[in-house]
Amino acid sequence: MAQAKEINLGCDVKRVDGKKNQYDLYLNTSEMTGTRSDEEYKGVVSIQSDSYSLVIDSSTTGVTSIIKTVIDRTKLAVVERHFIDFKVEGIEPKNLVYSGKCQIKEAPKNQI
Repeated sequence: MAQAKEINLGCDVKRVDGKKNQYDLYLNTSEMTGTRSDEEYKGVVSIQSDSYSLVIDSSTTGVTSIIKTVIDRTKLAVVERHFIDFKVEGIEPKNLVYSGKCQIKEAPKNQI
């Protein structure tokens, strides 16, 4: 069975505060890179037998910020884990977990 080199997904995720977050997820399994439409940084893709994962590290000198997005390959369920550490005494690091569902997006057709 052939593997897709590019996977385009539209995802709907419910945050802990009840708000929904929608974004497009682009995974390139030949370059092992990926992006999310709501993030400005490119991340690293890994493939497991049952899931794809995308890790985006947008850390700076003063803040550690890592988003790990895991997509179930069969159900297209998505789980996001956000880790944020401001590295300021008295402010605890945050571990946020969101979940939702993705669906395959069709690549746009070439128009003449």
